[in-house]
Amino acid sequence: MKRERNLPAVLSRDEINAIIDATPNLKHKAIIATMYSSGLRVSEVVHLHYDDISRTNMTIHVRETKGRIDRYTILSQKNLDLFTEYWYKCGRPKDIFFPSSWSGGYLDIASVNQFFKKSAKLAGINRHVSSHACRHSFASHLFESLAFASSLRRATTLEVSLGAYSFASCSA
Repeated sequence: MKRERNLPAVLSRDEINAIIDATPNLKHKAIIATMYSSGLRVSEVVHLHYDDISRTNMTIHVRETKGRIDRYTILSQKNLDLFTEYWYKCGRPKDIFFPSSWSGGYLDIASVNQFFKKSAKLAGINRHVSSHACRHSFASHLFESLAFASSLRRATTLEVSLGAYSFASCSA
């Protein structure tokens, strides 16, 4: 018997911004912003190293992925600015980018989920959301943006085509 599969939770852009704004800890804020703006899983963001961030290419090298295949993802200017602020204010980490304040090793995934839910509650989001919703929201918002850009391109092409047609018919 097949198990029912529900659609994943997708947060609106306003909800994502509210969660980030409601997060008081700068490290936690940077982690949530990175999960959303780069589409990273929790396990991927906690395993980021300083050398994985390319300021010149505006990319993040993602290692130790679920499928054991390295990949690159985008780094937004806003997220880079947050990284820079975090790096200067939080001890300039050289190895693990988001080290645990207790052990110095990798952050625990459960603690990331815990502070994400706490920030969502502080932001006034009462429905059940997990940190993985950032990844789903990234993909959904990227798809919406690409679909919108594509529709604009089609409308512009149609307008140019109709304009050329109108011009040709007027001169005949």
